[in-house]
Amino acid sequence: MKRIILAALAGMLASGTSPAFAKPNWIGQPSVNFPAYVKSFVFPSGRQINQSSSLCWGNWCVSFGAEAPVAYYFPAERSGLRTLNIHKLKCKNPVAGTKQCTFNFVERPAQGQLRCWLQIKATNLTTRIDCPIVHFQ
Repeated sequence: MKRIILAALAGMLASGTSPAFAKPNWIGQPSVNFPAYVKSFVFPSGRQINQSSSLCWGNWCVSFGAEAPVAYYFPAERSGLRTLNIHKLKCKNPVAGTKQCTFNFVERPAQGQLRCWLQIKATNLTTRIDCPIVHFQ
């Protein structure tokens, strides 16, 4: 049985699909609730980004800026994509300094996919991240 499960997971990874994921808490929100302030992000590891804690990917550390981050939700209509963009995050690098950055979360319900990225503005750097739970104010 263990071999069957491992083989199934290996097949999903090789085909580029991901195993089933919990429905993100922003899916299904009425679009009239946005834009909305973000209170915190909780990642699958249990680590958080909020007003008092940051999280790093490589040499880039993401934190809240002077203002709370703002979420913009674009529900699926014709495209079949649901998108949540989070602005007003601060990314700090020891060489490049502090830059504005965003989180971009895209769900493709038909394919059962959820993809999340960190995008650092003014650098054209984008990196995949684990998708967090987003807590709104």
